[in-house]
Amino acid sequence: MDVIGDEKLGYATRYKLTSASKEIDLIGHLNCDIFNQEKFLINGVEMRLKLVRSRDSFALMADGVNGKIQITDATLMIRRNKISPTILLAHSKALDILTAKYIFRSITKKMCYMFCNK
Repeated sequence: MDVIGDEKLGYATRYKLTSASKEIDLIGHLNCDIFNQEKFLINGVEMRLKLVRSRDSFALMADGVNGKIQITDATLMIRRNKISPTILLAHSKALDILTAKYIFRSITKKMCYMFCNK
């Protein structure tokens, strides 16, 4: 990598941040269908999450180097909202008759290769 152009600037910045096995903080959102909806979960709903890591070779850009990623700490940040008591009462009455339904669009990821002639 002799010359760093605009397309390599992000790579160079990440390389400097992680060189010599420095510890860095990353933050992001969980890209799941249930979290990409506009409805709130009702009170008292139990939710269990299982996060599975990808292999280090999937996340690292290295040729012939056996690098590894070590997660030292993980925190799940949850946004809570204060709902009006009248709305909570209306939801409670509705739940006596029907069950809660969460309809959402499913996200499908597809991978394709695009080749260009150089």
